[in-house]
Amino acid sequence: PSPSDHAQAAETEQRVRSGLESLAPREREVITLRRYLNLSHEEICTELGLPSAGAARALLSRAQARLAARLDAEERDR
Repeated sequence: PSPSDHAQAAETEQRVRSGLESLAPREREVITLRRYLNLSHEEICTELGLPSAGAARALLSRAQARLAARLDAEERDR
């Protein structure tokens, strides 16, 4: 990858981390567990004390949708 690719990747990662900070703590936690710690839905369920892996998937899906919406809004405001 070129230096500009590295710069773009670093900027994207910074935007994602900033977006994560704007989420509710539980949403931030579920995304962190999946994206950065690479836990399975079952492991997330155990870690967060959720009733099922399906509940972990649902929480993750909602959190990802909220993060994507925030990143989209930020991009439009640029």
